[in-house]
Amino acid sequence: MKRGSDPSLGALEADSRDDSTATALPEQLTPNGDIPTHEQHPLDAVSGGPIAADYSPVGGLGGGVENDDDGWYVRADDCGDEGNETAVDAPPLSQTPTSLSPPSPFEPTEQPAPTQQQQQQQQQQQQQQQPTGTPQVLRRSARLAEVAAKAVAAKASNAGVHLTRGDCELLLLTQMAKVSNWHDAEFALHVSVKRALREYGEAATTSITKELQQMVDRNVWTPVARSDLTPAQRRAVIRSSMFLKEKFFTTGEFEKLKARLVAGGDQQDKELYEDLSSPTAATASVMAVAAIAAAEGRRVMTIDIGGAFLHADMATGVTVHVRLDATMTAILLKMRPDYKKYVDDKGELLVRLNKAMYGCVEAAKLWYEDLRGTLLSDGFKQNEYDPCVFNKTLAGGKQCTIVLHVDDLFVTCEMLETLDQLARLIKDKYKEAAVHHGLIHGYLGITMDFSEDGQVRVTMEEYIETLLRESEVEGAAKTPATDQLFSVNEGCEPLDTAQAQWFHRYAARLLYLAKRVRPDCLVAVSFLATRVTKSDKDDMAKLVRLLRYVRATKERGLVLRPGKKGMQVRAYVDAAYGVHSDGKSHTGGTITLGDAGPIMAKSAKQKIVTKSSTEAELVGLSDFANHGFHLRNFVSAQGHTTGPLLMYQDNMSTMALVKRGRAGSERTRHIDIRYFWAKERVDSGEMVIEHMPTERMGPANVLSKPLQGAQFRQERDELTNWAE
Repeated sequence: MKRGSDPSLGALEADSRDDSTATALPEQLTPNGDIPTHEQHPLDAVSGGPIAADYSPVGGLGGGVENDDDGWYVRADDCGDEGNETAVDAPPLSQTPTSLSPPSPFEPTEQPAPTQQQQQQQQQQQQQQQPTGTPQVLRRSARLAEVAAKAVAAKASNAGVHLTRGDCELLLLTQMAKVSNWHDAEFALHVSVKRALREYGEAATTSITKELQQMVDRNVWTPVARSDLTPAQRRAVIRSSMFLKEKFFTTGEFEKLKARLVAGGDQQDKELYEDLSSPTAATASVMAVAAIAAAEGRRVMTIDIGGAFLHADMATGVTVHVRLDATMTAILLKMRPDYKKYVDDKGELLVRLNKAMYGCVEAAKLWYEDLRGTLLSDGFKQNEYDPCVFNKTLAGGKQCTIVLHVDDLFVTCEMLETLDQLARLIKDKYKEAAVHHGLIHGYLGITMDFSEDGQVRVTMEEYIETLLRESEVEGAAKTPATDQLFSVNEGCEPLDTAQAQWFHRYAARLLYLAKRVRPDCLVAVSFLATRVTKSDKDDMAKLVRLLRYVRATKERGLVLRPGKKGMQVRAYVDAAYGVHSDGKSHTGGTITLGDAGPIMAKSAKQKIVTKSSTEAELVGLSDFANHGFHLRNFVSAQGHTTGPLLMYQDNMSTMALVKRGRAGSERTRHIDIRYFWAKERVDSGEMVIEHMPTERMGPANVLSKPLQGAQFRQERDELTNWAE
C-alpha cells in the first residue's frame, strides 16, 4: 500500500477535437452525466457510483460502528466525545431506514418482509452500485446518517423500546440536527489513539510508548501540581494530543507507524512573543543545489533528525504548561511512577515544558536556531539569499552544501569523508538521525535520481499515485486543458459546499505538484487556483480533465542538466495578450541553470489590463525578471561565477522599449514608468536581453496559454527536459 503526504491548503497561489472531456463532465460521472448534487459526495462523481454508506474512514475524527461477536458498537467519539464505547443490539446501516423525510400519516407502521426474490434483486442492485476499490472519504450526508442511526439505535436498545419506521425517522432527524456541526475531514495518514490501538494493536502501543519514553529521556517537561499554579497560569494551560502517522518509503512501501505527542499551540497567546517566524528552504534553492551537485559530480547524503524539536530549549522567557490526558498519563506512570503525586482527580497530569514540544508556536523557531547554531559552530556559513542553505569551504577549494527543511537535511559534497564527519556531528549532538547515502534520494516528497552523470532526474511518482488513488478519477487526457481553459461562464451552476471543498483540496494538491516537478500543469492549475472561492460545474470539468492528464503522464518529471553552459542563469518569458475574460494577459516564464531543466517556473495572470501585446510582454518581463535576479544572486553566493542574467524575449518592440527606457510613441505613453526599471539593470550589466525566435520560446510559451496537440508535446518537452 502507498501513501503520500498532504500538504496544507495554504499552498495556493490532447487535442480538443478528439477528446470528449473538453468542455463537459463525462457521462459516467453520475447516472445523468451531471455534477453530483448536494446529496452526493464529490468522490461519487469520479468513482462511478455512490460512496458506500457503511464504510468507515481511515482516521481523523474516526468513530462509527464496529462489529464483533458480541454485537455492534457505537463509538462515542463520533459526536466528539472520547468516552467509553457502548454495546448495542443494532443492525448494520444497510438495515436501518435511509429515508429522512417526515413520515406520512397514512404509512403503515409495520412493513411486510421482502420475499426471497426481492432480497436477491436488492442485493444485485447494491452490488451494481458499489464503486470499485475502497473510497477514502465518506460523503457528509451519509456519514451523518450513519452516526445518527447508530445513536438512535443505541438509545432505543438501552430503553428497551421497539421503534416503528416512522418513529425512527423522526428520531433520526432530531439526532442529525444534533451532530450536524460535525465536519467530515480526510485524514489519509493520521489516526487517533483509539483507532490506532484497534487497528494496529501492539504496534500502536509500542509506538506511543516510544514517543513518551523519548519525552522522559530528553527531559522535555517537569510535572507540576495544579495547586502550585497561579490563576493566570491555570487559564493558560494548553491541551495535548497524541497522533499516529503511517510513514512510507519513497517507493511507497510501508516503513513504520510513528507516534507524536503534540501540544495545542492554537491555545497559546502569540502576543507574548516578538518573533515566531522560522524559515524553510525555497524550492528553487533545492533544485539549484541538486543541479550544481549533478554538474560537479558531488556525492549526496540526506539526514532525517528524529525528535528534532525536543532538542531545543524553551528559551523564550515564556513559561508553557501542558495538560496530558488520562490515557497518556496512565502510560507515562508506568515509566515514571514518581509522577503519581501530581496526577489530579481526573487522572490527568500537568507539566511545565523544558523543551520545544511539537505544536507549540515557538517550537519551529527554537529548533531552527538550535540547528543553525550547530552548523555555524562547525564552520558553515549561510547563503545570504536563503537562510536555510549553508556552505563550508574545505581544503583545496572544495565545498560542502547543506539545505535545511525543518529536520530534513540535503547535503552535497565531493568528499565522502566530509559527509561522514557531518553525519557523526549530527548524531553526536542529536542522537537519533537517519542517514542515507546513494544515487537516489527522497527529500520532501521529491525523488532525486543522480544515476546518470551530469544530471538529476526529479519526480514525485509516489505523490502522484496517492493523489490519483484518492481522487478516484479515471480516464486519460492528452493535454492538461482545452483551449477554452480561461473562459468563464457567469451563468454556470456553482458547486455545492461538499463539491467546492473537494475542488479546493485537489486544486491545492495539484498546485503543490506543479510548482515542484510538473510545470507542464501550471497553466491549468494556476487558473483553477483562482476559482476555488467561486468554483462551478465548468471548473469541476476542467479539474477532472487535469487529473486525467496527470494520470496519463504520471511517470513524467523534469531533468536538470547544467551541461556546457555551466552556471549561467537563463530566463525565458512570454505573455499571451488579453486571453482572460476580463481582458488581462497571462505571463509564462521559466528559469534554467546551464543547458536545460527548469529550476523554477511560473504561470500567472497579469494584475493589470494592458493595451497591446507589446505592453503585455513588457509587464511580463519586468515582473518575471525578479525571479531571475534572485536565482542569479543565490548561485553567485554559492561561490559560482554566473555572469549577467540572460533574458530571452521574442517581441522586438518590447526589447526596443527596454533599450530606450521610455515610451517612444503615443501608443506607449501610458505605460507605467516602473516597468522600465529593466533598462537600469541592462545598463548596469546585470541583465542581457536577447531576441529568441518565437519557435524557440517553447519553455515560456507553453506556460502562457493552453496549447494542444503536437505543439504542446514539443514545448512541454523543451520545458521539462524530459524524454519519454
